[in-house]
Amino acid sequence: MDAYTCVEAMTKVVQGFDEAIEAEAMGLLAAIEWTKTLHQQTILIESDNSTVVQALRNEQYPRNYWGQMIRSGGDYVREISVQWIKRSGNKAAHYLARWAE
Repeated sequence: MDAYTCVEAMTKVVQGFDEAIEAEAMGLLAAIEWTKTLHQQTILIESDNSTVVQALRNEQYPRNYWGQMIRSGGDYVREISVQWIKRSGNKAAHYLARWAE
């Protein structure tokens, strides 16, 4: 596996979701949309939500709100890499989320 370097990061407060998985899906969709503006050749997005990552990577979207959100970003995922990472290994996202509160 190639080594990746964090060259940019973002944080965004998302409110109004009843379920945590909806907020996770919205966060992943926002990250996918944001990467379109970066003009980088290699992009890796890491998420600690395995359900959302698997739905996106397998192109099997649930027929619910978060599934439809992820579907809308699905075509672009062929050009980037979205991977699941253990929550304990996702410290950068944890610190950004705390900072945004």
